[in-house]
Amino acid sequence: MLNILSVLLPIKDPAARDLIAIMGKRSSAKEVVMVVQEEVEKIIEQAMNDEDNEDHTNATAVEKTSWVERLLELVDLYHAGSFCLLGFT
Repeated sequence: MLNILSVLLPIKDPAARDLIAIMGKRSSAKEVVMVVQEEVEKIIEQAMNDEDNEDHTNATAVEKTSWVERLLELVDLYHAGSFCLLGFT
């Protein structure tokens, strides 16, 4: 799941979002938590690297917005996994 999520997460296509939602509902809660943690760590690392380089261009602003979107998607994925853990489908 981790390899697929890393590819799907940056894609803004609704079909990619649907696949991520399905993965969250069909994967084990433990796997979802591990994948979300790994992706959040990657996003934080990218943000720290960009902060060190401090380039205030429009491209940087777009990338940071993309990180926010990715974080929101990860929260949704985590939410779907926690519902599976509680037995809701």
